[in-house]
Amino acid sequence: MDCPIVIDDTRYVTMEAVNEVPAEQKIFNQEQSNYVKALARQVLLNDMKGKLLNIIEGIGLPDRQETAIKRMVTNELHEMAHHLGECMDLVIAD
Repeated sequence: MDCPIVIDDTRYVTMEAVNEVPAEQKIFNQEQSNYVKALARQVLLNDMKGKLLNIIEGIGLPDRQETAIKRMVTNELHEMAHHLGECMDLVIAD
């Protein structure tokens, strides 16, 4: 189920589960979606990944632990970029 998100004046997030994204919520065309996906990949997999890996290196962990944590961080960032791409595909106008 997809969950449109509404932020009310109390700053709480309200989510409503639906079986399909309403047509009025599909506000992007394919070119815009591709741009957002590429930008997100750039931010997540280059900028943020580099900063996080530098922090991990600076902690001074043993090599095996450092490698394992770097691998986990990298995998999670790739998964996040993939999930964002799937979400963008839901809001492409027909």
